[in-house]
Amino acid sequence: MKKRVLSALFVLLLVALVATLFACGGKEPEPETPASAEEQKTILFLGDSIGEAIAGATPLTERELYGYYGIIGNANGYAFYNRAVTGHTTEDLMNLVRREDDGINMVKSLIKKADIIHISIVGNDFLNSSHGQMFVDMSNDVYDSVISRQTVAKANLEATFETIRSLNPNVVIITQTLYNPVGLENPLVTSYARRKLAEKGIGPEGYHAVMDKLIHEINKILTEYKAEHTVTDENGNEVAPFELLDVYSVFEDIYENDNARWQRLFCEDGIHPLPEGQALIAELIQEKLVSLGLAAPNALHNYKRDKVIQLNRLYADIPEKESVRNAVMQATTFGAVTKAYFDGTASYVPHPTKAERTGRTFDVKKEFKLTYFEAFGTQYTGLFDKKKAKIVFDTNGEYTLYLPLLELSTAAVKYYIEENGGINFNDRFDFDLAIPYFSNFAPGVDKWDLQAILQTVEDLYGIQIIGLDYEKESVRAMFERYRTTGELVVDDSSVFGKVIGLKFTGTYVLETVTDADGKEYTAIYVNDQTGRGESFVRYTYTKEEDVEKVRGTVDVVRIAVEGTFEEEEED
Repeated sequence: MKKRVLSALFVLLLVALVATLFACGGKEPEPETPASAEEQKTILFLGDSIGEAIAGATPLTERELYGYYGIIGNANGYAFYNRAVTGHTTEDLMNLVRREDDGINMVKSLIKKADIIHISIVGNDFLNSSHGQMFVDMSNDVYDSVISRQTVAKANLEATFETIRSLNPNVVIITQTLYNPVGLENPLVTSYARRKLAEKGIGPEGYHAVMDKLIHEINKILTEYKAEHTVTDENGNEVAPFELLDVYSVFEDIYENDNARWQRLFCEDGIHPLPEGQALIAELIQEKLVSLGLAAPNALHNYKRDKVIQLNRLYADIPEKESVRNAVMQATTFGAVTKAYFDGTASYVPHPTKAERTGRTFDVKKEFKLTYFEAFGTQYTGLFDKKKAKIVFDTNGEYTLYLPLLELSTAAVKYYIEENGGINFNDRFDFDLAIPYFSNFAPGVDKWDLQAILQTVEDLYGIQIIGLDYEKESVRAMFERYRTTGELVVDDSSVFGKVIGLKFTGTYVLETVTDADGKEYTAIYVNDQTGRGESFVRYTYTKEEDVEKVRGTVDVVRIAVEGTFEEEEED
């Protein structure tokens, strides 16, 4: 019981952090010459965290216009959908494309409808575990572990592509190679690896070359698979299983020739691309779309439009704003637009702003009670106060999610703290893995000032941790310990109030979504994103007889948070 309660407490804190992804942004104008419904192409993005574009987006409200999926979708006027999931391996991707439709996420239907599918995958097959040892193996030219993972990854890809082709034989598939993010300092080079490399006389200046060996082996999965499965058609033309973008070489060229720019391509975690890195990948995708005759003729204009809108929204007060705008507007290629924008804004902190969202809403207020809550594959429904936990959609477009733990659950947490001397979230739940991203969702805020981080989350994103009073002496002591040691430790039960929970407020709109077989769903999109794409948080609303339900799912960082809410009966 205590273990499940502690896990639920962590889930709430983690949801509070991840929920910054649900933030509001302003809706942007459509392209100058949008395609008709009959002409509009559909592109689906699958894969891992690079494709999901959450890690590194700064601020998170700009995820769509900073992620390559949104850059491409908005610039070309496509109907675009992102179903990439952080942490996914080739096995996860294989299972995803085989999954039956379940509400509005409908991956199978999107595969059937897509004209283009872009996939970023394979890296996690190697980097999810034991990458420190693998790093050492590469320095010793030991490839046993790498070869076995290559074999498994190829088999998973074979099954994935077979499934996709069976659903949509004519779809254009685009994949990409993995870049090398390792410089003199990088968390991927573990302390164990550093020690072993030092014994061989390899210091930080040699880390990039060692990682290059591993990246080469990872990329061989795609290059060799493509070569092995390229066939000749009846006209003598070579037909490859997918188009392969050489992302590795583009990043490596910048590493060799403009190291200062290279260093600003990556998130503090040492793995994920920051917005400029995402834009470089978008440039390659766009070049491929042009060569295939799939790009919109006004795509460059639309990309300039989006960058100017971002400039005005995030950097309105910087002295160089007009010169940056002029450089963007005078650019003649995607790459030139990207460089002008990021060269001009690199020295400044973006200032995200909240914006209103308008659209169709419920005619009457809908208030649902919590009936199911699952996270990390474990159900936690019984730990919440179902009499008070609710999800509300008001007629004015306002949305509230209220998740309080039962008083008994709160009491169990406090008892555990008292009996065991506290809870160290770094040791027990790897909280330190979240720290590198604080600078992204709260740009300009000291990542060691946890109170400022939480206050930003509350002020900007509408996320409030219930039962945490910043003025309490015990809470201040907890914040100070985090500031000085980097550890989030709750060693005083008075940190929490009578009830622990999470409250999220935002906006929503309703839209009708149709799957590949013509079945209609009612989608509830919670909060907006810049651009024209879907919001990150989405519910499927259903009504059967007199029972109305909403079911929301979020897949991020290998977490699936699912909730089912039934409309509360009137007294």
